[in-house]
Amino acid sequence: MFIQGLTRAPALLIAIVLSPLAGNWLFAQPSARPGAPPSKSNLSVLVVDENGVAVPGARILLQASALQLRCETRFAGRCQFINLVPGSYQLRVEKPGFYAALQNTIEVGLTSSVEVQLLHQREVREVVDVVESQPAIDPVQTSSQEQLTGVDIINIPYPVTRDYRNVLNFIPSVVNDVNGQPHVAGAETYQTLAWLDGFDVTQPANGQLLIRVSTDAFRSINVQTSRYSAEYGKGSGGIIDMTTGIGDDHFRFAATDFIPSVQDRRGITLDKLTPRLTLSGPIRKGRVWFFDAADGEYDNIVITELPPGEDRDTFWRVGNIAKVQGNLSSRNILTTSFNYNFSHDENSGLSPFNPQQATPAIREPIYQTSVRDQHYFPGGELLETGFGYNRYDLDQTPHGAEPYFVSPETTGGNYYFTAHTQADRWQALGNLYLAPKKWYGRHEFKLGVDLDRLAYSANFLRRPILFLREGQTPPPSGDCLTIPPSPSPCSRFSIFPGAPVSEKHNVELSGYFLDRWLLTDRMLVEAGLRFDWDEIIRHSLFSPRLATTYVLDNRGNTKLSAGVGLFYDATPLFLIARPLAGQRVDYFFDANGILSTGPLTTGFTLNPSALQAPRFINWSAGIERKLPAQIYLKAEFMRKRGVHEFVHPK
Repeated sequence: MFIQGLTRAPALLIAIVLSPLAGNWLFAQPSARPGAPPSKSNLSVLVVDENGVAVPGARILLQASALQLRCETRFAGRCQFINLVPGSYQLRVEKPGFYAALQNTIEVGLTSSVEVQLLHQREVREVVDVVESQPAIDPVQTSSQEQLTGVDIINIPYPVTRDYRNVLNFIPSVVNDVNGQPHVAGAETYQTLAWLDGFDVTQPANGQLLIRVSTDAFRSINVQTSRYSAEYGKGSGGIIDMTTGIGDDHFRFAATDFIPSVQDRRGITLDKLTPRLTLSGPIRKGRVWFFDAADGEYDNIVITELPPGEDRDTFWRVGNIAKVQGNLSSRNILTTSFNYNFSHDENSGLSPFNPQQATPAIREPIYQTSVRDQHYFPGGELLETGFGYNRYDLDQTPHGAEPYFVSPETTGGNYYFTAHTQADRWQALGNLYLAPKKWYGRHEFKLGVDLDRLAYSANFLRRPILFLREGQTPPPSGDCLTIPPSPSPCSRFSIFPGAPVSEKHNVELSGYFLDRWLLTDRMLVEAGLRFDWDEIIRHSLFSPRLATTYVLDNRGNTKLSAGVGLFYDATPLFLIARPLAGQRVDYFFDANGILSTGPLTTGFTLNPSALQAPRFINWSAGIERKLPAQIYLKAEFMRKRGVHEFVHPK
């Protein structure tokens, strides 16, 4: 980005009038000495992190006596000051989530380029002298978003800190339900797109956020609720964008919560153990780094209302994310990762009214892996390519084959539902950032494609359910219909015919084009167009989006934002596959145990040719204001109107 100006107010006004599109911010330039024209110099600033990766969106302040020049780095981490008077300047670079960097002496005229390294904020376990980047209003941020840094995730006192999903409740507009699933701006979880290190990790069939990562591994969690760009699709509710860390040239080690807790319930026993272990460092200094974050959980649940020997549930889980990043050259960065989760619950749902024999055992392995390559071209372009794969398995197994019954007092027998499901996603993506162009301002273009293949298979076996009247016991046969001449002990009897092995596939193709147009140093317009197509709906879906920001004052203390766009939801495979799950047949009995109604059959149907993609028109407006004492005020208004949501009518 290019910046120039004059120190005197009249000259500054002329510079604004004649060249309002010259850069990101308003800049001033020292006047020349009387009688001699000044010699002008340029200064290019490159901002990178510990691993040499470009840092976009970093705020740069260049100062000389009363002069202050500002700019913000682009996607390639660069920013350029032009037409500077040679001399000594001070350079300060900062960005939320990083420690600020300060260089007291930059000799413009002798130096034409400067590289600045920003260090990510991390939990500090030693005495160091660092300055945190101050929060600020970002004049070029169009979306409505909130961010938690890795330090926030560690330091915020939220319940059950071993699960990062619980900290999402501290982000405005995010609410978790009783199952720990986040709902962004009132949307269903499957209407929200969840990314981990640039790849889609939502469960491919039901859209839930199930993948686990050690809370020590995060660099940031960013939630966008409205005005997000055409780069993001398949979710009208919002975006949850999670980024994890990587090692640097220093070996680091952290161990947390390795001391178990105990409980006094029918004797002193182990309660919980939730250890976390993080390792990072160089494989080859300056070129290749690794990062590994493991976590585990062991819960010994004791229900004292149940008889001894039948009062315990054991839950355990292990997880590990491993990453390697290599700088193949100064312009090429390759990152690989593998994340593995496994959980086992021996008696899921154990309670005083749900004894051990009536509970199922649940086993859930999750696999996620990705490879991403970033290549910077000499002309200023950046190409990102990547491949990702994730798989979610679920095995639910009863503890026997006894008839399952539900009475007003308790449940009994063995759980009726045996299930094995598998959901897979293969994802290939590419993003191209073009070099900025000047035409009535500065344009930053970005385009990309995304190809996904989804698969979902399910094998269900449901045995009958006996709903007993008060004080009754289940018949030995396990069948409420075959006990004449005696009245039936049941109030309802349910059977589940059918339910063969089912399998569903989908292919999703997406593309987008985006233009971030900086008209003046105060006004940005972001326009984009997105295309989506999938194998189930088979309609070409176009999503135009428009957002703008305007800064009201020179100091950047007040910003207005507004935007409107068309958003489509991803096709939920669990709803598409529901007609293949079989039928339910119910028989109802009166208070005397005599069959009164039935059979009543319940099933689901689907006409694929009549499906239309769920569509939402979202528009919003917001204002941000910096108040005294580093207090920031933010107000947002958002409205959504949707049609064609998927339902199964009765």
